[in-house]
Amino acid sequence: MLLAGDEMGRTQRGNNNAYCQDNELSWVDWDLAAMPENQQLFEFAVRLIELRRKHPALRRRHFFQGQRIRGAGVRDIIWLHPDAAEISDQDWDHHHARCFGLYLIGEALEEQDERGQWAKDDDFLVLLNGHHEPICFSLPWKGSCDLVLDTALAECGELRQVSDQAYRLEGRSLALLTQRRPAGRVAEPLLRRRYFMPFGAQVLEGGRVRFRLWAPAAERVEVSLQKPGARTVLLQMESREAGWYELSSDEATVDDLYRYRIDGSCEVPDPASRYNPQGVHGASQVIEPGRFAWTDRNWRGRPWEEAIIYQLHVGAFTAQGTFAAVRERLDHLVELGVTAIQLLPVGAFAGAHDWGYDGVLPFAPAASYGHPDELKELVQTAHQKGLMVLLDLACHYFGPEGNYLSAYAPTFFVPRTTDLAGRSIDVTLAVAGEFLIHNALYWLEEFHLDGLRVNAALLQESSGELDLLDALADAVREGPGKHRHCYLLLGHDQRAARYLHWHDHSAPRRYEAVWNDAAQQAMQELLTGAAAGAAATARSLDQLGACLSRGFADGGSGRLLPTAFVNFLQDYACIGDRALGERLHQLTPARPLGALVATSLLAPMPPALFMGEEFAAAQPFLYFCDFNPDLVKNVAANRRKSFAHLQGFRTTRTRARIPDPTQPATFQRCKLDWNSLRQSPHADWLDFHRRLLAVRRREICPRLAGMHEEAVRHTVIGGRGLSIRWTLGDDSVLTLLGNYSGVQLEGLQRPAGTVLWAEPGEADHALTQGRLLPWSVVWFLQSAA
Repeated sequence: MLLAGDEMGRTQRGNNNAYCQDNELSWVDWDLAAMPENQQLFEFAVRLIELRRKHPALRRRHFFQGQRIRGAGVRDIIWLHPDAAEISDQDWDHHHARCFGLYLIGEALEEQDERGQWAKDDDFLVLLNGHHEPICFSLPWKGSCDLVLDTALAECGELRQVSDQAYRLEGRSLALLTQRRPAGRVAEPLLRRRYFMPFGAQVLEGGRVRFRLWAPAAERVEVSLQKPGARTVLLQMESREAGWYELSSDEATVDDLYRYRIDGSCEVPDPASRYNPQGVHGASQVIEPGRFAWTDRNWRGRPWEEAIIYQLHVGAFTAQGTFAAVRERLDHLVELGVTAIQLLPVGAFAGAHDWGYDGVLPFAPAASYGHPDELKELVQTAHQKGLMVLLDLACHYFGPEGNYLSAYAPTFFVPRTTDLAGRSIDVTLAVAGEFLIHNALYWLEEFHLDGLRVNAALLQESSGELDLLDALADAVREGPGKHRHCYLLLGHDQRAARYLHWHDHSAPRRYEAVWNDAAQQAMQELLTGAAAGAAATARSLDQLGACLSRGFADGGSGRLLPTAFVNFLQDYACIGDRALGERLHQLTPARPLGALVATSLLAPMPPALFMGEEFAAAQPFLYFCDFNPDLVKNVAANRRKSFAHLQGFRTTRTRARIPDPTQPATFQRCKLDWNSLRQSPHADWLDFHRRLLAVRRREICPRLAGMHEEAVRHTVIGGRGLSIRWTLGDDSVLTLLGNYSGVQLEGLQRPAGTVLWAEPGEADHALTQGRLLPWSVVWFLQSAA
């Protein structure tokens, strides 16, 4: 809409309320039309009106949706940074955002012309620079385009071809470019993702880099840039309130290495570094995440009811121990039947190998695993194959080596307890809480992860404090979880129940599930007894029945959905906490283990496997680390001393059998042998797991949605067996009948329904005679009436 006279330079001299005034403020002075400079403005307005008339993309009848339009498969409008990366919701709140691009997709109009025909148009790009300096905009499409107008140019009446992949726009100006869309196709911008962090090194519009560090104990902080030719440039950071230091500079460029110099002497890496190519003691690197082009635009995750989790350690999963090598093994996981991989922590840690829980740079993928772009490639390849990617988040704790943050921000951590242990973050500190929340959002946004496993150590008892887990869940739901599945899981803790209750079924769950250590302990006790030839104890059976029926063994959780608990037989901690790192198949007979595997994988709870479990890998998973020599002796000695109370390790000589965690050979022993998959018994176990998971995906997962938080009861049969019935989401009934002992159970009645699985196979026939064979499990499914 134009106000009368706008097209010829009429002004109300800053008065916005001239409609009630009958004077020169509201009059139209037609002499303005004869002035040469106003004639140019008039011709410019005519041209704009004609442009709108010719192009339906510029005169829509409906509001933009900003999302994919049905049928077209493209979005109608996309907001872009000058580097052509998409603008996130958070980016609009940044005070420095003075320029942006508006990309209009001509194919996604979903409007009809005057003849009733569906309208389509060329693509348009509006570039706006509100800054006083020129800005170079990367163009979001491939190939050449045409410049329609540029308000900074004196003459731009004809279309002018632009062949470059960037356009320089002067300050305080606007440009309009267009690209003719080939028939039947639309040029979409490359999808780029980046999370804007309020600390660390952040590349800004125009190429400047902003550095920000919290150093309350420092008096002076500088950025030490390492330039080509071994040249070092020192840049003074400005002291801000509350211990913050900040600097925005055009001296730094993407890929530069940098450190912070504290009080003129100590140089330290950035605690919010995106990448430390030379390890945690080396310099950090300025990373522009927008360089990586994503291709998983349509990925929205999978329903939680379909979750079958595979936990893996990047370094030990393959001989190479890299993100790229994990990507090469994804087809094995797809064929196995899992739907999600959960990576143990990947944040940078000291040395070449570690479990991951001793990280000190929680935003930087470990350099020994590969570049951040290689992790992104792993994630998007997994998405292309239908796999979700979850990450075990361990940013609440800093390991004993490489924690430079404690030197200039000691209050960030709780007081030190021992010389060997690392430092836990003080989660009651506001800065620390923001650090943790931004770390979670960073992994979800910038790496497009599907979920995080959060440590139970973040549970807070004090009701007077802001609950960090609640704040984290709110941030995820209002951020990446607004448009796709983003799952938050909790480590085992009885107090986690209150985060799992689903009070408002119209909204997504805040925390989806908790890893159920109690169920794992009950199953392990049954297997330990089987290995010793002992009968199942009533306590172990009752604990397992309680965990399968109501989640927590003590029943204090109230009524929760079965899908709120992740069940597993073994994980990294169960195996690694054993002195020799043995897996369950090395400690127990095959038949009892098969019965518990069938129990775990077919119960309504989402199951989890630890890498190699599916083919009974011969390799142990030992505790390993690569700390500096000052810590080496203590680590090995303390590790062996911790097992002194156990039978078989009570003497110095027997404890010497326990592998030294600091020896490279200990880590090498943990790497999976993929050449064993076709050999017996590994191939047999792999086939067993594949068939079980196929039954779960086909018969159980589709029925889990819609389950109610109702009371499920279990029955202990003869002190040796279990019977449990669940009503699934489609009102069908799933029944478990299991004998977890070496003695046959008699006088049983066969439940109603079809047999889904009998382990061993002859258990089904025996049950028709009222017998439940030793160490046998039978699953039944009765369809809804």
